[in-house]
Amino acid sequence: MNWQNIAVGIIFVAVVAWLIRALCRAITTRRYSRCSSCDDASCPYKKGKSNE
Repeated sequence: MNWQNIAVGIIFVAVVAWLIRALCRAITTRRYSRCSSCDDASCPYKKGKSNE
């Protein structure tokens, strides 16, 4: 194996790991909203949901 094959292998493994991480994050964030555990009234995400 020369250095080019090793570099391609490392890049391929990094891309696969990034895709697996992105899929896991997409699945877990569907279950929980951004504000599900936050009670901060000054949060910019909650300003549109306030009862003012």
